Amino acid sequence: MYAGTDGGLIKSLDGGFSWRVVNTVMGSHGRDRAIGQVSSLVVDPLDSQTVYATARCAGFFRSTDGGRRWRSANAVRVPQCQDLALALAAYAPRTVYAVYAWRGVFKSTDGGVHWRPASSGLATDQLEGITALASDPANATTLYAATSGSGIFRSTDAGSSWHPFSPGLAVLDVKSLAIDATGRTLYAGSAGGGVVALRASTN
Repeated sequence: MYAGTDGGLIKSLDGGFSWRVVNTVMGSHGRDRAIGQVSSLVVDPLDSQTVYATARCAGFFRSTDGGRRWRSANAVRVPQCQDLALALAAYAPRTVYAVYAWRGVFKSTDGGVHWRPASSGLATDQLEGITALASDPANATTLYAATSGSGIFRSTDAGSSWHPFSPGLAVLDVKSLAIDATGRTLYAGSAGGGVVALRASTN
C-alpha cells in the first residue's frame, strides 16, 4: 500500500503493519520542500510499481519503480500551491485525469507526458470548486467530479463533456468520491454533511 503525507510518500509491503518513507522530497526537480506534500496518488492496477502522484506547489509526478524515483510530468503548470486530484481510467491505466483548481480537468493518454483540457460543460465557478475525481472501475469512459457547492458532475465520454449528476447535493461541500467495484454505487464524502451513497450506473 502507498499513502501520501505532508512529508512525502510512504509505503507498506505487509498490509499496513509497517511503513517506510520512499521519498522525503519528491524527486530532485522541485522548487522547495513543499513538493513533499503529496495530496493525491493512484497506482496502476496492472503494475503496482507504477505510481502517479500530485504534490503541492510542484504538480504531477510519475514513478515506475515503486516510488523510489520520480519524473515530473508538469505539461500543465500549476499556478499556485494547491491540492490536486487524480484518477486513472479503468482498463487503460496510462489514461490519467488530473484536476487543477481554477483551470479545470485535464487528460493524458500517455501516462502524463502530454495533457489536454477536458472540462467541456463545466462553468468557470464550477472549475474553481472541483475537489475530487473518481473513475468508474467497470467503465473506462465514465468519470465523476466533485465540487464544493455545485454538486457532482459526470462524464460518460472519457472527459469530453460533463453534466450535473447530483443537483440535490449542490449545497454540500463534497470533498471525496469513491465507487464500488461494480460501478453501481458512488459514495460522496462531504464537510458537514456526512457520506452519501448514490446509484451511479447500471453496469
